Amino acid sequence: MDFPRNRVELVDMVKRRGWTAALALMLLLVAWQGLTLFGYVQSWRLLEDKVRLALAGGGIREAKPAPVSSPEKRQIEATFFHRPQPNYTLSAIFDDRAVVNGIEVRVGDRIEKAVVEKIGIGSITIREDGAKDPREIVMHPG
Repeated sequence: MDFPRNRVELVDMVKRRGWTAALALMLLLVAWQGLTLFGYVQSWRLLEDKVRLALAGGGIREAKPAPVSSPEKRQIEATFFHRPQPNYTLSAIFDDRAVVNGIEVRVGDRIEKAVVEKIGIGSITIREDGAKDPREIVMHPG
């Protein structure tokens, strides 16, 4: 291929090969954009897989988690970011006693990880270990 020597040869070369060069450049840009889009889609799929796994109770893991032998092992008691609160069910209150999770308690008694601070008419107040504020357990939440 000879380089054009003057303006007339340059214009002639652009007329003959201009569409080919433009088409090649356009195909190159489309391929580059397609690869970029493919990369974004793959990263979104990996993120979606991680979110689905976390919502299913499996926690955040790598994109391809190791096989687990039983469903019991997949459940997470607590993580660094999430500490589940124990579930307390208040079923009865009579005088200075209450029945929580099927156990009769009085002020000062322990229930799992908490101490009963106050027994009211329709609720009790407990303070969980390490908590700054007390927690109220209502008999009939509504």
